[in-house]
Amino acid sequence: VLLTTSISDFKNNFKKYVFVTADSLEGLEKNESIKNIERIKNSVTVYTFLKLEEFANCLSDQAIVYESLKEVPMNLEDAFIGLTGKY
Repeated sequence: VLLTTSISDFKNNFKKYVFVTADSLEGLEKNESIKNIERIKNSVTVYTFLKLEEFANCLSDQAIVYESLKEVPMNLEDAFIGLTGKY
């Protein structure tokens, strides 16, 4: 069991953020709040239960310099893939 919650809560609280960075993501790790991290060159996608401000603080706490941080809307299938990391 990966998660026990209602579909509504899952869709409302699980977020996909995209940002650009040339920095290493060494300090950014999967945990209870951050479920998946994908990187293609300088573009990073993170799936998390953190709100935007909380996630921005997390990046700052790890001294990760970033640009263009934004939330990307997801449908239920996108969210499931983000949670499990499987297509």
